[in-house]
Amino acid sequence: MIAARNDQTTGGNQGFGSLNDPRKLRDLVAARLEHEVPLPDLSSQGWSLERAELVSVRALPAARFLFTRGAASLTLFSLPSGAFAGAEDDTAYQTVVDGHPIAGFVRGGGVHCVVGDANTPL
Repeated sequence: MIAARNDQTTGGNQGFGSLNDPRKLRDLVAARLEHEVPLPDLSSQGWSLERAELVSVRALPAARFLFTRGAASLTLFSLPSGAFAGAEDDTAYQTVVDGHPIAGFVRGGGVHCVVGDANTPL
């Protein structure tokens, strides 16, 4: 589900304004989703935030932050923890689905995961 959603390109920044202030962006998105959202700042690893948007995953509201580094891309998703049965705070996970590496954690009422393209190591 998440890996498939990672491959889709959708709209733009949905009224979040500038992508240059990750803290403000995180706070705006968290207010709309009503759960904690991780800070969308991967610049120290060389990634640039290209898009921030609200999407629907299995009819649930989710945040989607798209990052690029050269030809590579990855997406940070944040969904309500109710999206997954048994999601408990401080749980971490990693897997590969359809060639996409996925790593994440559960905290603050949300399930947060980073999904890489097929060329991104787990």
